Amino acid sequence: MLQSLNTKGSRSVSALFAEADIPIIKHLDGKVAARFDHYNDVGNSFSPQFSLRYELSPQVLLRTSASTGFRAPALLDMYQPNQSQLTGDYYIDPLSCPSMADSCPSQQRYIKVGGNTKLQPEKSSSLSMGIVLEPVKNITASADLWWVMVKHQVNTLSEAVLFDGSHNSLLYYDASNGGNLTGTAITQNMGNTSSSGVDLDFRWAFPKTAIGDFSAELSGTYLAKSVYQLEEGGNYYTNLGQYVATQTQPTFRWQHNLTLNWHRGSWSGLLSQNYKSGYTDQNSGAFASTNHMVKPYSTWNMSGSYELNKHLTLTAGVRNLFDQLPPWSNQQYLFQGNYDARFADQVGRAYFAKFNYKM
Repeated sequence: MLQSLNTKGSRSVSALFAEADIPIIKHLDGKVAARFDHYNDVGNSFSPQFSLRYELSPQVLLRTSASTGFRAPALLDMYQPNQSQLTGDYYIDPLSCPSMADSCPSQQRYIKVGGNTKLQPEKSSSLSMGIVLEPVKNITASADLWWVMVKHQVNTLSEAVLFDGSHNSLLYYDASNGGNLTGTAITQNMGNTSSSGVDLDFRWAFPKTAIGDFSAELSGTYLAKSVYQLEEGGNYYTNLGQYVATQTQPTFRWQHNLTLNWHRGSWSGLLSQNYKSGYTDQNSGAFASTNHMVKPYSTWNMSGSYELNKHLTLTAGVRNLFDQLPPWSNQQYLFQGNYDARFADQVGRAYFAKFNYKM
């Protein structure tokens, strides 16, 4: 990594927010909200939100909402010092060997990383509609369809994309670094992202028993669409359920948290599962001829607590109760090999104890 120059940045922000609940007719309520933001460096934004709730019956509730959003780039995104560093993988020089043939020499290259003071804020639009059911007193279930579009997403191009031969305008020979080929990977606005899916939630409080109160909760998300652009006005790509070269990680088609709770007097217990569906692996480099699928990953955790008094609670438990190993992956983006540390933990079963004291 080459030495970077000192940099600094500052900003002033002011905002105004208002909302109103509006009873429209019996069993139909609306809400209107709006927020105005002023940033001295990236400008102004007005973000409205509208929602409706209709109680069809005591057991059925319908709801919908629409909103827009605004996110200014962080100061680090804008003012992080620019510097050159080596890539993690080996790449062909597409400027000197545009054929990108296997015979072209491949080696580690340099990329220039850091902030960008010309960044524009992200702006989003979202829409959701859902239903909540309570067929009996102790059971509640809900399903919400949703769609989100983010424009001018703030991100960086992956090194694999920079040197794929399609982004040569971002490559140059850096005279200040011995004339080495360098890719521009500073933070930038990279076009739009769009995703849609359904959130599911189920809660059941079991009938009371002599040994305590039990309940179960399941919260999951099914992702139906996940597309993105690498540049403003560019092509759309998808990493839904797959690791693709244009993105450094996949998105999961299904993931959920399942929780079983127990409570009796000062004692309580928790058993939980975290689950992520499998996906198509990176399958590049030495694994380019394979079609490996990363298996689903599921871990269980268990803990128990005792409330000594209204101030002090003691807790002990086990993480990864069944000592589940991470699923094997041929990803080459991270330094760690054989699994993806962003989605799985190699530690295995671990024990913990803690206390919580409230003043």
